[in-house]
Amino acid sequence: MLYPGSIDEVELSIGLREETLPDDDPSAAYLLRIIALCANTEFNDLDEYVFSVRSNERYEYYEEVRFRIKKREKAQVRVAVKVPVVRQPYHIAGTLTVQLENTVPVVLPITCRTELPHVVCMKELFEVTEGTPIIKIPAKKSVRIPPIPFKNCSGFGFVLEVETATTENFSERPYDIISQSTVNCTANSPFFVNLQLKTNMGYRGPMPVSDTIRKILLLRVKNSTVFFSYPIEAYVFESNNTSSVS
Repeated sequence: MLYPGSIDEVELSIGLREETLPDDDPSAAYLLRIIALCANTEFNDLDEYVFSVRSNERYEYYEEVRFRIKKREKAQVRVAVKVPVVRQPYHIAGTLTVQLENTVPVVLPITCRTELPHVVCMKELFEVTEGTPIIKIPAKKSVRIPPIPFKNCSGFGFVLEVETATTENFSERPYDIISQSTVNCTANSPFFVNLQLKTNMGYRGPMPVSDTIRKILLLRVKNSTVFFSYPIEAYVFESNNTSSVS
């Protein structure tokens, strides 16, 4: 399964038929060209290749690679696709052209299907004073934070990489909110993200009775540029504090 921003590759072994070359000089080396092209013209102005090819000996991808190949030898190549950033399911097509010297080239079709994951949060609240949908979390000290419910509304599964992001330096704060690193999402099913209240052992100031932590919960689809972001507000309070988060 490929998503916007995904990169994938397949390995190909290209050889020559016995009747392709004459037997006059078995040691003769012939020029072999392999060209990967994308047929979707809307991607022509991109700075990077959609389809590309490289040899096993090199790490750089190009639109075309060339080999000198002898009879009964094989060329090992990798054909890659880097899916552009699209906002809907997409069909990407192209061709892989293999040509030996001036012979008639062999043209093979390349296709890939791009899907767009859809995730919703089942606990998204609305903060009237800021006009921004946020997730409010009660974070009672020494008590496990209730997991946040989400749902994968897509007809396919994927892995999410989870992070609580912020520009604030939490090394100077008494508490922080951290998350699990990944979560597996099955098709058309609910899932949960676990958060944890972390005490900063290096904090030397007075420990507050309560605290408010604001961060962004990021859910990134693995091997893609697709992500979902949710502002979170965690209210930290003592176990004997009767305050609650609505």
